[in-house]
Amino acid sequence: MKVVFAMLCRPQLAGGTYRDLAQAAGIALGAVGPVMRDLEIRGFLVIRAKKVLTNMRKLIDEWVTHFP
Repeated sequence: MKVVFAMLCRPQLAGGTYRDLAQAAGIALGAVGPVMRDLEIRGFLVIRAKKVLTNMRKLIDEWVTHFP
């Protein structure tokens, strides 16, 4: 949840390092990988020249539904 929130607030984090993302989200470095893989599998994170969040509106709606 913290990783998704951090990337929604600062989308450029999606293309940064896992270390930067972990620090911005205030979580352990090891927790970033599984979240990023899940976002890729579900189509919310795509790799172009670098990783970018897609379907941000849908991600926000889904996030709000699961974490009221």
